[in-house]
Amino acid sequence: MTKRSIIYGFLTGLLAFIILSGIILYFSIQQINNLMANTNKSTERNKFIGVITKTELANIESIENNEIQRLNWTSENPIFINFWATWCVPCVKELESINKLYKAEKDNVDFYLITDESREVVEAFLLEKDWEFPVYLSHDTTGLLIGSVLPRSYVVKNRILYLSHTGKENWNDSLVISFINGLVEEPKTVNN
Repeated sequence: MTKRSIIYGFLTGLLAFIILSGIILYFSIQQINNLMANTNKSTERNKFIGVITKTELANIESIENNEIQRLNWTSENPIFINFWATWCVPCVKELESINKLYKAEKDNVDFYLITDESREVVEAFLLEKDWEFPVYLSHDTTGLLIGSVLPRSYVVKNRILYLSHTGKENWNDSLVISFINGLVEEPKTVNN
């Protein structure tokens, strides 16, 4: 081997090392940026939105047992509320992820999936599904939680509205679960 070929080989290896290091550095920076973006989204989801000062939903009726009740705003658990309809395609797609969230969090979160459709329509629709979450009927929604766009979801704890979302969402996402677990772990407060 000549001196020239050794130098050429060394420079080629050094150049390959520099290029490879640059590629690794680029993808590492991309991962850090993605992580920071997700952290910012998580922080945004934990922002305080409002306080619920009165009962915002009148009577709701359980589809399972016909029991009329009021939403329990003073529960020590976070409350997940979703307004949906059987005719709403984004709602139906979203309900799949809500069912997964329900299975994972049902012991720590109170779920209220509410529709204003007739009992007959909802019961017929639910016969085709294998969902476990509780469904409620309400024809009297007033106050903060009303709106015309479906699906609509809210997360509340201790009468504090932490999340208000309109449109389809993947509720079984790791950021959502982390957000809800953060509310579950919050110290309990006394409700008036």
